[in-house]
Amino acid sequence: MPRVPNMPRAVESTAVGDLGRGDFALDIGRGGIRITASEPRGAWFGRVTPEQTRRARAAYMATVTHLDYQFGYLCEVLRGMGLYDDTLFVFCSDHGDMLGDHHLHRKTYAYEGSARIPFVVVYPRGFGGPTGTCDRVVGLQDVMPTVLDVLGLPAPEGMTGRSVLEAARGEAWREFLHGEHSPCYALEPAMQYLVDGRRKYIYFPATGEEQFFDLETDRQELRDLSADPARADEVALWRRRLIEHLSGRGDGFADGERLLLRADRWAPEVREE
Repeated sequence: MPRVPNMPRAVESTAVGDLGRGDFALDIGRGGIRITASEPRGAWFGRVTPEQTRRARAAYMATVTHLDYQFGYLCEVLRGMGLYDDTLFVFCSDHGDMLGDHHLHRKTYAYEGSARIPFVVVYPRGFGGPTGTCDRVVGLQDVMPTVLDVLGLPAPEGMTGRSVLEAARGEAWREFLHGEHSPCYALEPAMQYLVDGRRKYIYFPATGEEQFFDLETDRQELRDLSADPARADEVALWRRRLIEHLSGRGDGFADGERLLLRADRWAPEVREE
């Protein structure tokens, strides 16, 4: 969740030094991307010692604590200025961190450690929006429409996101969310995926491999069900959904009938209208 490249010294000295507060080194087995890169370990994958994993996760938790403190300071300043009750808070992040899950590190993956982020909305005083917890799948593209909705302003045409207030009100919502990442640390991890909060389908264009997870029973994504005969119809449904979604883009990932291989190190395409 936190996007802090270097941990503050204050956090390092007060929180990371005390590793007795909790054991953060839950070892979630491989079960993920098949590593074919020549080097045995890199910045994005590899086995490290349990102590190294525990210290890395403790440092991460310390950074979360640091952000919590800073948010508290922000709230104090807003209260002192008389602005707290008139402020809309939207708390989210651009990504998580694998922190050793599946022996992977950093970000860019479709797995929960990297892709699942918080999305918390706190209204200004007097705003009568829906409250509670919504289990619909949302993404960062929904931040701007949500803010505009609370402000009572129209959303510009062409936006791919929607106000999460619509989902919280029980209005018709997207069936699934599409995510993707081009080659970054290596070619193999680049992927296209779909998720609805209960199921997740991942396709790796560099290898043609696919993975399918039941998030209701396997949130840690330890059991790849893509080759399970009992799930064949479900996997086919999600594969077809991704084919249909990608075929309309015309960028070489699907041809309307099947998902295609991509052996090149493609880059994200940005089109200007």
